[in-house]
Amino acid sequence: MAFRIEVLSLLILASLGIYDGIRMTKVPLPNPDPVGPGWYLFIVSGMLFLSVVFYSFIENSRQKRVARAEKKPPALSFSINTLGWMLIVLVGYTLAVPRIGYTPATAFFFVLTLHISGVRSWRKSILWGLVFTVVFKLLFSELAGVNLP
Repeated sequence: MAFRIEVLSLLILASLGIYDGIRMTKVPLPNPDPVGPGWYLFIVSGMLFLSVVFYSFIENSRQKRVARAEKKPPALSFSINTLGWMLIVLVGYTLAVPRIGYTPATAFFFVLTLHISGVRSWRKSILWGLVFTVVFKLLFSELAGVNLP
C-alpha cells in the first residue's frame, strides 16, 4: 500500500509539473529564452513521470518474482519513510542550488536520491549520480542553451 501511495504521489507531482510547465510556456517573458522556465519544468517533470512509471513496473515485477520464489505475497519495499527522505533531499537541493551552484548540488541530489531509492552501493550511487549530473548539464547547458546557476 505504501508503495502505491508513493508512486501515486510522485505521479501527481510530476503531472502538476508538466501542467505548470505547459502553462508557463504561454506566459510572455521580458527576455525570451528558447527553452524558458516552462519547457525546463516540462522536461524535468516529464522525465520524473517516466522514471516513476518505469520504476513501478520494475519493482512490481521484481516483487512478483520474489513472491513466486518464496510462495508468499509481495512485500512493499518503498515505504513512507523513503518518501520523507526524498522530500528532504528535494528541499535541500532547492536550497543548495543558489548557494553552491547547479553542478555540485545536482551531483549530491542524484547520489542521495539513488541511495535512498534502493541503490545500496555508495560506489554505484556516486558513479550514476555523476553520470546523470553530466548528462543533465550537457542537455540543458549545451543543447538547450539554458544558463544554469
